[in-house]
Amino acid sequence: MTTTFYVLINIIVLFFFLLIGMSIFNKSKRKFCAICASVFLTWVFFLFLNWINLFNNKVIIALLIGQSITGIYYAIEKKVKEELTLFRLPFLITLTIIGYALLAPKDYIIKNILLLLFLWVLYLFIYLYRNNKNINFIIKKIIECCKRW
Repeated sequence: MTTTFYVLINIIVLFFFLLIGMSIFNKSKRKFCAICASVFLTWVFFLFLNWINLFNNKVIIALLIGQSITGIYYAIEKKVKEELTLFRLPFLITLTIIGYALLAPKDYIIKNILLLLFLWVLYLFIYLYRNNKNINFIIKKIIECCKRW
């Protein structure tokens, strides 16, 4: 069997364990997503195994990290004011760089951090000048880009 099989079995088992545990022990109003937690715990576990050379399938780890990035992105997007959704792209790129750093930490650091810094400064500049007619037009286009139908 492939290593992917064990990773997927891990997610499935964790999902049901967390789902049952959440319904038995979690009486508070704060709930969490059992799927998201299962995926997160799985990639953290296999990433650790990768770091100590006991697991070498970085593709499946990368896919799971990507799923977590997407989940974080959408969870945050739901909670911010609409005007702050302007920062979707820098936020997504930040999460992507963090995810990449987990798998290849020495491979990129300076260039990606400089790119990220430039992107955040650019978007901050756009945000600070949002009352300018031309800038506001750009902001509206950026925000409209990802609006749900």
